[in-house]
Amino acid sequence: MGRSKGFKKDRMYITQTEWVNEWGGKKVEREKRPAQKALQFYCCNLTLQPWIDPVCTRNGVIYDLLAIIPWIKKYKVDPVTGESIKSTDLIKLNFFKDPEGKFHCPITYKVFTDFTHIVAIKTSGNVYAWEAIENLNVKPKQWNDLVTGEAFTRSDIITLQDPNDHSKQVTVDYYHIRKGLTPGSKNEDNDPIKNITLTSTSEKIFREIREKERVELLQKQKEEEESLKLGIVNQNPLKYQNIFPPIPLPSPRVPIPLNPKLMKALNPKKPLKKVSLLSLRIWAI
Repeated sequence: MGRSKGFKKDRMYITQTEWVNEWGGKKVEREKRPAQKALQFYCCNLTLQPWIDPVCTRNGVIYDLLAIIPWIKKYKVDPVTGESIKSTDLIKLNFFKDPEGKFHCPITYKVFTDFTHIVAIKTSGNVYAWEAIENLNVKPKQWNDLVTGEAFTRSDIITLQDPNDHSKQVTVDYYHIRKGLTPGSKNEDNDPIKNITLTSTSEKIFREIREKERVELLQKQKEEEESLKLGIVNQNPLKYQNIFPPIPLPSPRVPIPLNPKLMKALNPKKPLKKVSLLSLRIWAI
């Protein structure tokens, strides 16, 4: 047989590796798992929507303040990790924007993207690119905030986004998604998808369906209230007879003709004038 470039010894056969790699043998196709897209840094990890007032935990998980506070009061656990958490554990974040309204580092002026290593300083809450912190704080060992000058330590540096590690930003692994808990829902315990694992896409679809149902319910309640206010009952009149009891009408006022002799006796000084019978009436109550 011909000698292969991979052969180190003369032999009358070739190995499976040589057959696959050098002689065009069939390669085993490995199962390809679809990559999970990480959540963007400007989105709340609880609502999965862009945050307005950002806060983070010591692990660098970002939430919207208006969403995380009611969650903590009700469940007392981190929505992502499921670990115990208190409202005092939250750290207020200060993001900086350029003239175009994009988030950027106040030192390097580079716009934040999905490939930017973003960190925050715990003591000040200011958000920077890791490049600035590494070159101006870590390497020279100058532990003062680059904007406010506040002192901090190496342990106060919190990683918000690492482009080389998106493990903590994969939404399908979040605690609140695996449990099917929707923030603000009044029927979370009766949720039919409570024990179903949802992807980010399916979670968005279910969220839109629930929002549509909520709007329809509110519209129906508003129409019923308007109908009750106007006293219009179209379904079952007996159902509302206690709400709108019949109002008794007053007895009709019967006109009594005037007796001319009686009027002359009551006021003899003034002569009785001839007037029409319609004008000379008194109404009995």
